[in-house]
Amino acid sequence: MKIAAVIVLAIALSVNSILSVNAAVAQSASVAYGERFGLDQLIPLIALPPSIAVLESEYALIEAQQKENQTQFDDLDRQTKRYLDLLDDLDGQTESLDSQLADARSQRYFFLSQVELLKQQLSNLPEETSENADELAEIRAEINSQILAFENGITSLDEQIRYYSRQSDLIVEQRLDYERLLDSLNRQSVAFENQIRGTDDQKSIIRDKIENAKETSTYALQVFYYNACLEHENIMLLKRRLELFELQIEIESTKMSLGIPDTTQFNIDSLIRTRNAAERQLEVSKLQADLLEEGIIDLLTVAEVNIDYIIPDSVSENHEYSLKDLTLSLIRNSTVLSEYNAQIKAQRSLTDSLIRVTGANDTLYRLRLAELNYMIAQRNEYSDSLGKYAASKYNALLAIESIYAAATSAHQTAGARMAFYLILYEAGEISRLELLSEQLSLQQSQLEAKSAIVNRINSHAEIELLARGIVVE
Repeated sequence: MKIAAVIVLAIALSVNSILSVNAAVAQSASVAYGERFGLDQLIPLIALPPSIAVLESEYALIEAQQKENQTQFDDLDRQTKRYLDLLDDLDGQTESLDSQLADARSQRYFFLSQVELLKQQLSNLPEETSENADELAEIRAEINSQILAFENGITSLDEQIRYYSRQSDLIVEQRLDYERLLDSLNRQSVAFENQIRGTDDQKSIIRDKIENAKETSTYALQVFYYNACLEHENIMLLKRRLELFELQIEIESTKMSLGIPDTTQFNIDSLIRTRNAAERQLEVSKLQADLLEEGIIDLLTVAEVNIDYIIPDSVSENHEYSLKDLTLSLIRNSTVLSEYNAQIKAQRSLTDSLIRVTGANDTLYRLRLAELNYMIAQRNEYSDSLGKYAASKYNALLAIESIYAAATSAHQTAGARMAFYLILYEAGEISRLELLSEQLSLQQSQLEAKSAIVNRINSHAEIELLARGIVVE
């Protein structure tokens, strides 16, 4: 399988743009002179991507915001308690006024009854005669004096009742003001309380994102490294092909000079053009290998490192994956889905608190409920996309496994054929050109087998990342 240089270059540039590191950081580490590094030795040298610094800053900001929210929540709690105490005072004042008002009304009723009794006494006095005129006059004067005193008392009590009623109305108005303030404080407290609870989820999600960024950097290095390995294999194949072209040109030129009729100058010129095209392809492949190596260095904390480009001869990946289990793992561990769930949890808590405070017909409650339903719809849509992603990666793995089995089998067959051709060559049964042609075929099958190995390694790595909730685009 031939390497497509343009595709590999696109991969290199895209990964490099995402995970580029500061040059000063790259110069900060050093390695022993002459030491050579394979993939396992390169992984500890990975520089943390800039996205981690952004996430750590975000984590610090969330912590600071959580403390600020807690401070404001505590202040609101103190204000709420103060207004509740004021309401208790108003309740005490109301109770006292109600008692005084009841006493005044009771006393007024008593005075009215006394006036009625006195008036009844006046009406029950005997008829005035000459003998009792003076005495009746004194009695009437005394009764009228008492009636006047009671009526004055009633007037005074009426003033007291009006005063107590006005005070009671003022207390009612003040209570309504306090209750409105308490309602506002309760709404604010609900919001801050939900924010405080939500920040704990946010911090946990950011910690997961940081770990995921590290895992993604390792995967990016692996992709770079194995693409570079394949490019080096391709360079060796192109060199072998050039060697074969040179030998063919030499043979055809010798035939031409000897006048052997089974060749022409056209055939020789055609071989030369093909050889020149192979030389240009070799230069492109070398340039591509250099770009990939630069991409690897950009991912490391060192500016210079000697890299051994080695692809294992086989892959001992015998894991049996279940699409259902992979999908569940991806959905369970996805940080994006965790963010959706955290937002939904906070929003649901907010709506539950609001309905207790404001009731179901309140505009704010209905607005927050609509937002909650929209969040749930977004979460479900993203969850469905994760299921599709898991299915695509799982099916890709199955296809790669099939290609891997076919490529390794073909390479083994080519190896056996090559051994047979070596015996024929040593016995003088075939020419050096035929041997080189077979070696080129073997090398081509080897490149295809190693490409299949790399694809299998990367595909299993993607599946492992998927199981940890990481989506690799």
